[in-house]
Amino acid sequence: MPRSLARFRHWRVGAFRICLSPLTAAEGIGSRPANLDGSGSRPSDRASRSSPLALCGATPLLDGCTMIDGVLTLIAATDGEALIETAIAAVRDELARVGARVGQADWLAPRKACDLFFADVALHHVGARTRRLIAERFPEAKLDLVVQQAADRRKRLVVADLESTLIENEMLDELADFIGVRDKVAEITRQAMNGEIDFVTALKNRVALFKDLPETLLAEAAAGIRLMPGACVFVATSHAHGAYVALATGGFSVFAR
Repeated sequence: MPRSLARFRHWRVGAFRICLSPLTAAEGIGSRPANLDGSGSRPSDRASRSSPLALCGATPLLDGCTMIDGVLTLIAATDGEALIETAIAAVRDELARVGARVGQADWLAPRKACDLFFADVALHHVGARTRRLIAERFPEAKLDLVVQQAADRRKRLVVADLESTLIENEMLDELADFIGVRDKVAEITRQAMNGEIDFVTALKNRVALFKDLPETLLAEAAAGIRLMPGACVFVATSHAHGAYVALATGGFSVFAR
């Protein structure tokens, strides 16, 4: 079991298992917190700078005098980095065209993630226009975006799905492989995704397939957990800025622990 995910408090909410990490830093390879600006400065160094990002915890200003309404963050997948710089320039021009006052691009990580602080245009308009522009101008680009209020962007609680989010695996599928019922699990998943059965029914039907499963297979499956690239950095960065990280899973708690 990866040590970075090994010490989570957990409890059940409805059919979900929620695991809350009180750790101050993730452990493991590549687990150092990421700098918010990619500059190599520590968070405490960053707070003393005049960038809008440094001020977003208090009263953020644009160009020293204009109150910031929001921040748009554009994020590239590993194979989408070639287009993000062009996309940022296009988004900045589009927002300016519709009357927004837009700050300079603030790179959180070079060619991976970038902030654009803006004022005078509603957040939902920024999100809709940016998604339309990306779809029309960069249809093949693997880019995602987040639009949020600048003043509240630093979260104190981060909730993430476990399977196929913080880890690459789908753990029930991994267990199903051990006993030859992957096709049955996949069919139950298909029914749930198509609305043919509800989540609780799907969960019960899946778990029923594992009746009398030897406990040793749980440990064997857990040994094969593969962390998503960047998962340790994500957890460590969240903790470095005072946030708890919670995991939600419809599977077995042993995998979250």
